[in-house]
Amino acid sequence: EYRKTVRESAEKIRTALTDSDAETIARACHKLIGTSELLGFKVMAGRCRAIEQSMKANPNPQQEANAIQSLIETLDKILVIL
Repeated sequence: EYRKTVRESAEKIRTALTDSDAETIARACHKLIGTSELLGFKVMAGRCRAIEQSMKANPNPQQEANAIQSLIETLDKILVIL
């Protein structure tokens, strides 16, 4: 289930970053927070929480593009090992 969530969220975030869609990024991060915390992946949950909060406070993904891109890269790496 976590693999499915990671795959879907990574794709949504990737597309939403290209489209500057802060709401979709926040929702995808929110889903990752819940599943990551449930499995004890606190660092991943923290990264997602920071991005989610940033998207809600300032809905301009381009200002957080580096952090969002780093998250996407991490999610892609996770998919390789799952």
